[in-house]
Amino acid sequence: KVVVAIGGSTGGPKVLEEVFRNLPANLPAAVMVSLHMPAGFTNSFADRLNQLSRLEVKEARDGDPILEGVALIAPGGYHLIEKNRSAALSLGPKVHYVRPAVDVMLQSLADSNYRVMAVILTGMGQDGTAGVKILKRRKPGSVIIVQDPQTSIIPSMPDSVIANGCYDEIVPLPVLAGRIVKHARELATDNFSEDVQT
Repeated sequence: KVVVAIGGSTGGPKVLEEVFRNLPANLPAAVMVSLHMPAGFTNSFADRLNQLSRLEVKEARDGDPILEGVALIAPGGYHLIEKNRSAALSLGPKVHYVRPAVDVMLQSLADSNYRVMAVILTGMGQDGTAGVKILKRRKPGSVIIVQDPQTSIIPSMPDSVIANGCYDEIVPLPVLAGRIVKHARELATDNFSEDVQT
């Protein structure tokens, strides 16, 4: 099973609208999203994405199943993590002064049984960099996509991942949805043995 984990901050909502508009209903993956958004905004944002997307999009609730074709948006004020093949919400400490934090989501997925694609979008700061490094170390078959900083309103989150060299592809916004679909299909059909490091 595949999870596409998307993280972003400043400029992220507009980018997500563009991406979700272009994802097909038969995406062979579940989607988890952590954006630096305050409490009270994420529910209406999830509703908006749900209206324009062929996927089912909703604000995550504690215990929601992680399902193919369903996107769960971290509610403002909570970290969104994977726990026992379900979504869990955590009031753990803020990371990079934010909750939800992308790093917390990615670290939980690094310890999961899923094949994971991480997508780091426009945003301020370095949230996501430590997470993708842990993901690559624990799951070498993971795919890390970074939004092209030149198409990012605030490029520091993508720039930070790129500076650390922990990515597979730098993708401009207009083709981001297409690359997510391509990699999700490859991860879903790939027979590589997960987590085997020789």
